[in-house]
Amino acid sequence: MSNVTVSIEQQVEWIALCLTHMGHENLTTIEPIAHADTSWADYTNATSEMTLFLLEKSWYMGANVPGKPHVCWPYLGGVGAYRRICNDIAEQDYLGFVFDGPDGTRCNDGLVRRQQPDVVAMLEALEEMQLPAFDSMSPAEAREISAAMRAGTPT
Repeated sequence: MSNVTVSIEQQVEWIALCLTHMGHENLTTIEPIAHADTSWADYTNATSEMTLFLLEKSWYMGANVPGKPHVCWPYLGGVGAYRRICNDIAEQDYLGFVFDGPDGTRCNDGLVRRQQPDVVAMLEALEEMQLPAFDSMSPAEAREISAAMRAGTPT
């Protein structure tokens, strides 16, 4: 989760940069590609499944309306991870979006996130620990680091 103000600031910054990009490229509209939208919803749901939020029976999760889907709409991976995802999308020429303008349509089709959120979280945690990449280690070194990582994990 994140503080709402921080999340809104991040979204406003991203939209402002996108609008600037559109102005430079003579583009007038932007829409998400249907399967990019669906894949983001799937990724968001998979991220929320790593938390206890889906067990919540509140209006926030849709429990106040009979028949309404019980889902977690916000991205629960944290604002830092969300910012990285949004930056990745922009850096990949707005992957998952279609633009229109006087010069025609431009589409950058593809999956925004190719890995499941638990894998991404683990890879980001390893990066933050500044460990060498596992594929650069000998098998003995990789086993030693794996054992050290498991040492604090209850079974």
